[in-house]
Amino acid sequence: FTHGFMHCDPHPGNLFVRWAPGPARVTQIVLLDHGMYREIGEGLRLRYCELWEAMILRDPEGVRRSAEAMGMGRYAGVLPVA
Repeated sequence: FTHGFMHCDPHPGNLFVRWAPGPARVTQIVLLDHGMYREIGEGLRLRYCELWEAMILRDPEGVRRSAEAMGMGRYAGVLPVA
């Protein structure tokens, strides 16, 4: 999400959330199976971040907006929100 490299297979078996090592109680998203990546431009990177944020926050309107901004609005209904 920071450098523009997108993991192309982000299903539940390839990612998990854990507490970061060390004394600070912060969480990390851990990606597994690094076989498929794609470098994406700044605009798409920001919209993709907004999409994930909306899915994590269970914000259907945010998912719809983000999907439309990426040209995939007709698929917004199949993205996980509930």
